[in-house]
Amino acid sequence: MKSDQMTGIIWMITHCFLISLMSVIIVHISGAFHVFQIVFFHNAVAFLLLLPFVVTGGRYKKLNTKKIKLHVLRAVLGVVSMSMYFYAFTVIPLTQARAIALTGPLVSSLFAVAFLKEKMGWHRTLALVVGFSGALVILRPGTDSFSYASLMVVAAVLMWATVDMTIKSLTKTESTTTQIFYLTGLMSLFSMPGAIWHWNEPETHAQTFWLIAIGVIFLVNVMAVFNAFKNADVTVIMPFDFSGMVFATILAYLAFGEIVDDWTIVGSVIIMASSIYVARREAAKFKEVQAAPLRSEE
Repeated sequence: MKSDQMTGIIWMITHCFLISLMSVIIVHISGAFHVFQIVFFHNAVAFLLLLPFVVTGGRYKKLNTKKIKLHVLRAVLGVVSMSMYFYAFTVIPLTQARAIALTGPLVSSLFAVAFLKEKMGWHRTLALVVGFSGALVILRPGTDSFSYASLMVVAAVLMWATVDMTIKSLTKTESTTTQIFYLTGLMSLFSMPGAIWHWNEPETHAQTFWLIAIGVIFLVNVMAVFNAFKNADVTVIMPFDFSGMVFATILAYLAFGEIVDDWTIVGSVIIMASSIYVARREAAKFKEVQAAPLRSEE
C-alpha cells in the first residue's frame, strides 16, 4: 500500500476516534449544560483557535465570498442538526445514535440522485435499499425497543446530506480554511441566543476543561477528515469509517457501562457493507469516465 494511502487511513481512524471521544464527553457534561450551550462551545472554541491562523499571513484576504447564502444555510442546518444529534445522545444509547449516523453516506448518495441528477443503476438502488434496511434493524419501529428520540438522529442525518450538497457547491470556489471559518463563526453566532438563554456557569475546572475540549477536538477532527480524503481514495478509507462504532462501543462501556445490543451490531454491519459497496461502485464509474477520453484518442 502506498504511504499516502496509509496516511489517509491513519487520519480516518483518528477522525473516528475523535468523533467517538467527543460523543462520550457530550454525554458526560449533558447533565450540567444545555445542548445549546454545548453546541455553542463546540463551535466558538474552534473559531477562536482558527482566528489567529486566518488573520496572519494575509489569509484573511481569501475570506471574500460570493456564496454567503450557502454558508448561512450550511450553518443553520449545522446548528439544528447538531443540537438534535447531541440531544439524542442523552436519550438513547450512544452506540445506537452512532450506528444510525452511519447511514449518512447512503442518504447523501440518495440526495445526489434527487438534487444533482446523478444516475442510479440497479446496483446502487439495491445497495441503498439494503443499507436503509440496516437502519430499520437498529430502529426496530413498532417494537418496545423503538424510541422516538432516535428519529432525531435520522432527521440530523437528512440535514447532513443537505449540507453535503452545499459543500459540493462551495468547494468549487471556497478553500477549506474559508469554509471552516464561516462554518464555525456562523454556527457560534446562531447558537449563541440559545446558549445565553440556557446558560449555566461551570462549577468546576473539569467542566470548563470539557467544554473547551469539545471545541479543540472538533477543529482537529475537521483537519483529520480533510487529510484523510486528501491522501487516500474514498474506497480505501471508507471501510475504516466503521472503526467509529468500535471506538464508540469501547468508550461508552468504559465511561458508562453501556453495552451495545445485538440488533445494533447487525444493523451497523449491514449499513457499512452497503456504504462500502456504493463507494466502490462510484469509484469504478469515475475511473471509467476518466478513461473514456483516453480510449477515444487511441
